[in-house]
Amino acid sequence: MPMGPVALEGRVQPAGGLLSHPLTEERCVYYAGADMDHPDTRFYLVDESGRVLIDPRRGVLFSEDDVLVAGERVHLVGHADREYGKVVVGKDRSSPPFYRRVGHWTLETLFGFGPKTNVSKMLFTDPARCFWIWDDLERRPMGDAGDILWLAASVLLAGAWIVVFAVSILGIVDQELSASLARAIDALMS
Repeated sequence: MPMGPVALEGRVQPAGGLLSHPLTEERCVYYAGADMDHPDTRFYLVDESGRVLIDPRRGVLFSEDDVLVAGERVHLVGHADREYGKVVVGKDRSSPPFYRRVGHWTLETLFGFGPKTNVSKMLFTDPARCFWIWDDLERRPMGDAGDILWLAASVLLAGAWIVVFAVSILGIVDQELSASLARAIDALMS
């Protein structure tokens, strides 16, 4: 497997013991938020070519039930890297440049309000460092028309605020410019 960005499909298998979902107590390989409760949780993704270790920390899970059970088929987009001589797929651990972090934070702040749909989850993860896992192979991971409509409305609303802000600044600048011109004319007339 080449190091760097990868897209994989396979079946989930535990790398250690199974977890228990905190709300439903369902036995699973991984659940949304498990990396907070169990920071060392890892699992394997297995296909006909072999298996690879998955480090789910800071990944985005797209799942109707937020649970991955043993044997479940998933798609995965992440970053392959070597760790202690083994290939591990997860989020790219390199630190992005400052300008990219600020730009990403700004976009997430402007447009990230509202429901956390699959579209907004995918949009607001840093695309250069994305790590997505989805288990609903029947649906597109980017969501349905409702998700996209909500995102478009968010962009339009944020754009409207930018226009209001720009017009307000121009109004303030124009008032100061008018006052300065009036003082200059008064000084010339006296």
